[in-house]
Amino acid sequence: MNEEKKDKKEGNYKPVFWGSAAFLAGFAASSEIVNQFIFPQEVKEEISEKEELAYYCPYEGIRFTSFENFRAHYQQQHKGKQLIKDPEIKEVEKPRYEDIQTSFDRNNQKKTVLSRSHWDEDFREELKNAAGINYKPDGDWMSFTEFKKEEEREGGIFTDKKTGNWALKNKYNGYEGHIRDGSGLWGWSDTTNEQKIKIDPAIASGNVKRMAELYGADLVGITELDSKWIYSNYYERSTGDSGELSLDGAPTPESQTNISYDYAIVMAVEMDWEIIKTSPSWEITTETAISHSEIAKLSARLAEFIRGLGYAAVPSGNDTTQSIPLAIDAGLGQIGRHGLLITPEFGARQRICKVYTNLPLEQDKPIDFGMQEYCENCQKCAEACPVNAIDEGSFDSLDIDSEACLLSWVERGTRCANCIKECPWSNPQFERENYGYISNEENSGGTN
Repeated sequence: MNEEKKDKKEGNYKPVFWGSAAFLAGFAASSEIVNQFIFPQEVKEEISEKEELAYYCPYEGIRFTSFENFRAHYQQQHKGKQLIKDPEIKEVEKPRYEDIQTSFDRNNQKKTVLSRSHWDEDFREELKNAAGINYKPDGDWMSFTEFKKEEEREGGIFTDKKTGNWALKNKYNGYEGHIRDGSGLWGWSDTTNEQKIKIDPAIASGNVKRMAELYGADLVGITELDSKWIYSNYYERSTGDSGELSLDGAPTPESQTNISYDYAIVMAVEMDWEIIKTSPSWEITTETAISHSEIAKLSARLAEFIRGLGYAAVPSGNDTTQSIPLAIDAGLGQIGRHGLLITPEFGARQRICKVYTNLPLEQDKPIDFGMQEYCENCQKCAEACPVNAIDEGSFDSLDIDSEACLLSWVERGTRCANCIKECPWSNPQFERENYGYISNEENSGGTN
């Protein structure tokens, strides 16, 4: 375990809510937190030896030894941009993605780009051309290319592929989550304790979060299960089956009828920064496989814990619901320009899983730590995308060219994570303290 992950596991850092601004104007002395908004020309130019590299650019994450160097960089690279004011972490009543888009229709999973790689013949023709082959193989996009270091990827996805839906035998290739008629880690067929344990929602929430962390979650939050994030139809790439989606078919105790899955427990597992830095590479492909196996184990464990309390619970990976908006609703982070979840802890480098349940729980609130304002000015992910799948300019749309992204994966033969790598928040060395993310030793409050 690397030192950054070790420190995080030991709980040295947590995001906390502040009444005053933690960092203002995109720069601050490293020895203290600025309490008021200051423009660059008003900052004292004297810095002590202890404050070496005290000034840095919030748009690029670059640090400077003097105010003069910072101001020269700012004037040359970012003149005219609004500096970020009051970017402390705070709870909000409504998620900030509603500032970008207010109306959402339920998505059909069959129409996602990964599903279309299995049945859409026009798109499959493009995949064939990208792969440089003269036939269209059976299966989804992964069947169009031979990944480099295939054995490393197979080892990474082994847990998910082997036991994720084991009743499907050789049909399940991993990554998907729950498959109908499948059992194992992603199965919905495990029995629930007939004796329901009465528990206060606040206590239940604390216990659920504690167990999620014990089972391997790096982040966990709770939200009411908003129906608009449930897919209108499911599609299974491993089997080709599709149909109207409902949680009503999930197993429930005979003593409990008309189950309503009111809550989603949303969890995230950190992806290794040292591997993310190698993107695009076969190591990224393997790390993705490993993280999917980890979320399979994590969600299955927590679902079984809740079933033991006498409540219905079903594990979920890349199935049933959209993961990112649920994670935002549960207070884990905000949406980024690249369309990914950005968390204060790990930036864009995490994988998400969920557990749906009727166990009464306390809902977490969404958070705001200034990401939309930050992404408005920062275009690092867009600039790093090799196929221009991410819009530059004003951050007023959640549209990503997912077709171009997937085609580049097939052409390259490996997954690409350039947008994750280049997001300043993904770097463990990024100055999170200046955005309200401080050491537990300095403040005992927290959100986890």
